[in-house]
Amino acid sequence: MSRGGTYRSLQPKPTPCKLCGAPIFFVISTGTNRRIPCDPEAVEDGDTVVLQDGVHADVLGPDAARAWVGRKYRCHFATCPQTRAYRRKRGIPEPASTKEPSGAW
Repeated sequence: MSRGGTYRSLQPKPTPCKLCGAPIFFVISTGTNRRIPCDPEAVEDGDTVVLQDGVHADVLGPDAARAWVGRKYRCHFATCPQTRAYRRKRGIPEPASTKEPSGAW
């Protein structure tokens, strides 16, 4: 008889990138609290380390990344052929909302 445990892999389930279709998974940066898309394969020259909860990650600096012994992943921004579509130009404000003002406060 098996007990229905709460086992969860360290790495979240991959989903396809909306722009290039490659498999990616998202983690939340502990430094910025923003989502980071990562390639699912661990690589030697990666700089993103998924924490034990499988949801959060630390992004290491160059020296710390070289010294890290465990699994490291690469941000998908570094490998996606459509990266430019993800990025906004600096200095250009966000587009204004297209909604008509309701007049209500």
